[in-house]
Amino acid sequence: MSATGGEVWVAAGTYKPTSGNNRAISFSMRNNVTIYGGFPADGTGTLANRQPASYTTILSGNVGNVNTAGDNSYHIINNPASLSLTSTAVLDGFVITGGNANGGNNDSNGAGIYNDGSNGIICSPTIRNCSFLNNRAGGGGAGILNIANGGISTPTITDCSFTSNTAVGGAGGIHNRAWNGGTSNPALTNCSFIDNTNSTGAVCNDGSNYSGPLGVCNPILTNCNFANNYTRGLGGGMCNFYSNPQLINCNFTRNFVSLGGMGGGIYNEYSSPFLVNCGFMENTALQSGGGLYSYGVDSKPILANCTFQGNAGAFYTGGGICNEGGSQLQLINCTLISNRSEDGTGWGIYNNSAVQLTNCVLWNNGGEKTFAGPTPPTVSYSLLQPDVYEYTYTDGSNNLVTSTSPFVSNTDLQLKAGSPAINAGSNLAYTAVNGPATDLAGNTRIQYGLIDMGAYESAFSHDLTPITYVSPSTQYGTSGFSVVIDAVELNSVASRGAFTVRITKDAKAVLSFSPDVTLIGGKTVQNSVWTFSSADPNYYVLRTTQSVAASDRLSVGLTGTLNPGATGGILAVSSTLLSEGVVETKLTNNVDADKVEYFQQ
Repeated sequence: MSATGGEVWVAAGTYKPTSGNNRAISFSMRNNVTIYGGFPADGTGTLANRQPASYTTILSGNVGNVNTAGDNSYHIINNPASLSLTSTAVLDGFVITGGNANGGNNDSNGAGIYNDGSNGIICSPTIRNCSFLNNRAGGGGAGILNIANGGISTPTITDCSFTSNTAVGGAGGIHNRAWNGGTSNPALTNCSFIDNTNSTGAVCNDGSNYSGPLGVCNPILTNCNFANNYTRGLGGGMCNFYSNPQLINCNFTRNFVSLGGMGGGIYNEYSSPFLVNCGFMENTALQSGGGLYSYGVDSKPILANCTFQGNAGAFYTGGGICNEGGSQLQLINCTLISNRSEDGTGWGIYNNSAVQLTNCVLWNNGGEKTFAGPTPPTVSYSLLQPDVYEYTYTDGSNNLVTSTSPFVSNTDLQLKAGSPAINAGSNLAYTAVNGPATDLAGNTRIQYGLIDMGAYESAFSHDLTPITYVSPSTQYGTSGFSVVIDAVELNSVASRGAFTVRITKDAKAVLSFSPDVTLIGGKTVQNSVWTFSSADPNYYVLRTTQSVAASDRLSVGLTGTLNPGATGGILAVSSTLLSEGVVETKLTNNVDADKVEYFQQ
């Protein structure tokens, strides 16, 4: 390796910072140096056939007495501020295990890796394909501590796992601290946090103003998984203090917070995270907020395309979500199903602050117990059960009610054919929060012009076709006749938006329209929801904004006089169904005709 950098290839085996028992000795990274693990020990490996999973390369903190962890290294890798690490310092393909940061001050944090970006210095290395296993810290960051105490610590962490790490006073996996005006905005991609024990989540994002100004702590997590983490305090999976993280395609499953703690999946305090396409399943908080707990007047979380399923606030409130202390929470296109709260209040959401639900589906969250708290949430464009009583929420308009599950099954939360949630949401509400182009399953959102309710966008679309009836079918001389058009929905999906029917004019037949009639030619019609115009020289034009229910029909009728004169023949009455704007986009067969045979008197 040259003085200006290069690569270090490390063969399979176990490596320790020291052969002695000095706990303060650690490995360190360097700028412009990529350190690769995962090579065979016989020296035959190349980058092309490197296999970290097969040729395990371990960085171990088990110095001193190998039979006890009490004297293990404080930090297996210590990257002090003096190194000013950038993304050119790369660690790739290692197992980092056995660190024990049980000392004082800095030596109580960052048992696996300690990244120090203090006092105006940067420490932002790149960490890839690494496993952090069985590390322990008396403070936070048993796996990694990123400390930006007046500086910058924003590493890039990709394809890493954090398993069975323990932190007594912070996060067991990664603890990001942006103190005294510092900045810690790590990018985490394809990372997992499994079976960690914590006091503030497997990941903690902290921009608090400890002895100085607030920091900037806005990490971005993409495709990350939090499962079976245990927290004695706040946030089973994640804890946010004065932080605004972004979470994309992340899942929180069976995380648990005890000791009267809150936020089985995520605890949020004076923070405004933005979550898209995330799932919260079977998380538990012994106190409140089985899936999510949010607190503080500066908290403005936004969740889009997220699911809350089977979460529990075990002894208090908010099985799915608990929102308190002035937090302003927005849920857009979220699905809440089968959440519960053992004390009987707020199985879906407990709220004493502002909550807005738009384009959401709520099902089996205790019925009348779905919402609770002194501040009812505002609900718009959402699907509810009939036993979710209106006094428990504020009706923001365009809500629907169903007694039948809208889902494929209790485990598949995609919308089934005929669900009233299909094409029933607000596009504007979704785009206003910069909702993503795909739903939780990766399906294109929006389809067929109007967004669905809930976290999943269906591929189903309504399909309208006209059926034309002329009565009577035989006419003698000048006489009256009628035309009825049924707009029939064929695809078990209710239509949305306006559409028009055009009837071709003929000089021998003059038609008129009355909005008050309900029966024409022996057929029931809904003329009151249609408007009529004869201004077009070629067509009679009828328009409606009325929805056609799934597998149903909407009818309109006209009456008129046929004047054949001194002729006989056949008059074809043709109707055409047309969409308006971008809503009615599927009209597979939009033309129909009927005929009347006429004779001179």
